[in-house]
Amino acid sequence: MTKAVYELKVSKDYHDKTIKELLTNYGFSAKNQYLVELNNGLFLNKERATRFFHLKEGDRLGLDFSSFKRHGIKPYQKPIEIVYEDESVLIVNKGNKTLIYDDNNDQALINQVEFYRQSQGYFYELLPVHRIDKETTGMVVFGKNPLVVSYLSKRFEEKEVSKIYVALVHHPFNTKDGVIDHPIASDRHNNKERVSHTGKKATSLYKVITSSETSRVEINIIGGRKHQIRVHMAYIGHPVVGDRLYSKDKEGPMYLHFYKIGFKHPNNLEPIEIICEPGF
Repeated sequence: MTKAVYELKVSKDYHDKTIKELLTNYGFSAKNQYLVELNNGLFLNKERATRFFHLKEGDRLGLDFSSFKRHGIKPYQKPIEIVYEDESVLIVNKGNKTLIYDDNNDQALINQVEFYRQSQGYFYELLPVHRIDKETTGMVVFGKNPLVVSYLSKRFEEKEVSKIYVALVHHPFNTKDGVIDHPIASDRHNNKERVSHTGKKATSLYKVITSSETSRVEINIIGGRKHQIRVHMAYIGHPVVGDRLYSKDKEGPMYLHFYKIGFKHPNNLEPIEIICEPGF
């Protein structure tokens, strides 16, 4: 998106709904809605609009973000591996030991993406809508404008995103698949997470691809607690290979990769699925 105006196609879900209802369901705050409207930044089929205009399926809704302040992210020149990109979304493959954010320096993934944004002339800063661990490789999703960031962040929060990981884990399995449904809580004394009945609900569904002393599994997580896969796999006796926190391994790299993602695209609410193959 090189221009300040973002446009989406109204789906049948919002036929006869107001612009306000659509923006609210997209997770766009009342404050941001007011800011766009105050600056004459709402358009319906290229004509100025207010939040209380009613929509029809197939309408084109435009928002002008030129009045929005940028976050001042410092660019860092390092090549990024782009998995998928369109006018709304950028998905990159994060390497091992790469932080998405880093308050201590300006060389994190978000800074690398900012350099890419500036080189492409995109108008608004690209912001990540979720996190994965520093040691985990795989996909990180960035929104290209405030509405898309709000929409995708809400989809992650409301567990409307399909997230499948691939991992190498220790020891062979006796089953082809399974469900790990154990709550996870923080262990403040050891700076780790742990299975605990006092924790927050966490469910991981795994499918065994190959079984041996080093097994390969696919894991579909429902929710997304901190270190969820690492904690759950260690809990059932199959810690992730290279996980120095939850296994007996003394060195990495850790073999856990965010492999497949699925969600409804913000432009039209059509389902989209993206795959990023692991390097192991």
